[in-house]
Amino acid sequence: MAADSGLTRLLDGLRPSELVLRDWVASQLDSSMLDEIAAADYGFGVAEYRDAVAELRLVSRLPSELIGHPAAEVLALTRWSTVDSSELGPEETRRRHVMRLFCCTLLVSASTSDGRPVDSLMPLVESAVALGPAASEAARGFLAWCRLNEPGDWRDDLASRPFLTLALVALSSDSATVPGLIAAFADELHDALDDEGLLWSQRPIRDLLKLTAMSEARRMWVPLADRWLTAGDPRLAILGQAIRGDLAADAEELRSLLRQA
Repeated sequence: MAADSGLTRLLDGLRPSELVLRDWVASQLDSSMLDEIAAADYGFGVAEYRDAVAELRLVSRLPSELIGHPAAEVLALTRWSTVDSSELGPEETRRRHVMRLFCCTLLVSASTSDGRPVDSLMPLVESAVALGPAASEAARGFLAWCRLNEPGDWRDDLASRPFLTLALVALSSDSATVPGLIAAFADELHDALDDEGLLWSQRPIRDLLKLTAMSEARRMWVPLADRWLTAGDPRLAILGQAIRGDLAADAEELRSLLRQA
């Protein structure tokens, strides 16, 4: 389901662009990072993987499909890399976020063998935020383009689509578009749960995440929820409670709470 006219106007204000994030993060990649991504498959096929990954820095259009692509395996493996700043120095933390952001950018917009775009979405958001305002702005423009165009696995996945809008909320906390994006998310959540027969759920966001993302990706939403609880915006606080499962409200009740906040 393509974005309606109201959401389209909001997304247009975020300067949607297919290549803005890929171009930003590709400019941050150095040779050692390409080598590390290429070696992610336990050191097998490094030369072939490296050529394939290096080519993706330069393509004029993002691949619409990665199934069978020679770089698909190492992109997916790097997506799950852990970036713990408490155990790493600042330089290594940044390196790992750059590598993960590059891989997730390609995975988010393409059809993949696992068909679960939400698994790549939250690592993308987490790394973009960690890399600073320029990366966050580029990620916002890219995900706005994804929401408008529904590339890859998004097009046929009604259950995943609300999280693409929710990720835009996470990247737009300083933007006037936040109320509209939250309202759009609440409507999309309702429609997705209705389609899945889950309108009765008292933990709608958590239950929909269980259908659309692996546990590693689901856990990444918790720190975001914790930040929203103290953000000072009552709508974000409600979303934080709902993501954590601390708020008992079905989809209709949650939509009403967000509209009243």
